[in-house]
Amino acid sequence: MSRKSTKDLVAVLGNVYFKGVYDSAKHFIQEVALLHSTRISAVGGEQRLNDANTSVEVGVSDFNGTQVPSDFRGLIRGLAVRYGKLTKTNNPDPTAISPATINFSSKRSDFPAWLRNSEVVIKASGVEAMRMRVEEFLTAADKDEVPSEWAKEFEKTIKVTGGQDIELYLNTAKGATLDADNWEFIQLVIYGLKFGDRKTM
Repeated sequence: MSRKSTKDLVAVLGNVYFKGVYDSAKHFIQEVALLHSTRISAVGGEQRLNDANTSVEVGVSDFNGTQVPSDFRGLIRGLAVRYGKLTKTNNPDPTAISPATINFSSKRSDFPAWLRNSEVVIKASGVEAMRMRVEEFLTAADKDEVPSEWAKEFEKTIKVTGGQDIELYLNTAKGATLDADNWEFIQLVIYGLKFGDRKTM
């Protein structure tokens, strides 16, 4: 599948999703990367990754509960999924570990089999907008490029407006088990495009 160019995305933004709202003469365009990282605390079935207790924290999450930033008007176009772990030795309390301090990887071989075969689910305003296996987002080797260049691009973009609820889920296989020796973490980076009012001098 060929990647959509910024020009293509802007055309869809103005002609489809925000028709009559977006005006290139009045608005600027900005790339967006929404981050959410959390410890995987349970497996087997669908687990919520962000909830009412999620708070905005640099390097951890850009979500306030399940809400995207209030100034986000635009499109979600793709996603990168990363995995990390930290030994339980000398780290007895997982709640004291900030996901911002974890070395995350997108490399397929670094993911446990149960996670590769799990699904990431995104719900926008309560409606399922995307469901894909984690395997689809992973790379075969370490990448030098900026993650947005190799992140998995969705077939269809998702419209987003400021303050909208975007719920993130991890649907894991029955029989999956967590690592006995390590705390395990997952990170989602959601890529998109937003627009805002041009400032007049």
